[in-house]
Amino acid sequence: MKLNYFHLGFVAIFGLALGLFLGSQIGISLAGTVTPSHIQSVVETYNPTITESQSLQIAYSLDSWVVARNLSLITSLTIVAHESRFDPGALGKKAGDKGLWQLNEKSLVELERRYSVSIDRSRLFEIDYNCRWGTLYFRLCAILAKGDREEAIARYHYTTEWWKAESYVEKVMTEREKIVDIIERNH
Repeated sequence: MKLNYFHLGFVAIFGLALGLFLGSQIGISLAGTVTPSHIQSVVETYNPTITESQSLQIAYSLDSWVVARNLSLITSLTIVAHESRFDPGALGKKAGDKGLWQLNEKSLVELERRYSVSIDRSRLFEIDYNCRWGTLYFRLCAILAKGDREEAIARYHYTTEWWKAESYVEKVMTEREKIVDIIERNH
């Protein structure tokens, strides 16, 4: 079957509608009120030794990739805070977890397989590069979770047996409350 412009238009509208639905299900409504300066205050609260230049780069990178992927900014900040404390050079306790989003080999292979992309492992400590792939992986988790925020968080942590990640989800949701408090104090 040959696709015509009508089919492509339908696919584009359906994709946009699904993205808006999933985004609303995982808390995207807060993203419009949070600016890069708010993000920077969260970054610097969690990582007081970070340079201003790095915190600014994290703020703008997270903001742009989260918007591009139609994700919840608050939930994304929460995952990064929990995973790396906003340390771009973080090397996780588990083998191979790298950078802000603590990306590991299993998640990278899954992204490469699903999206037919090639990810340069040597660049995972670069802020924007890590945010690019971390947000795509979280987007995949949100899609698989059909927009359920807690399931998406669980899948981010433990994709294959996400239902075993209950304590991780509880920790992240507690962290989320702290981040909302920081943002509210800086509004």
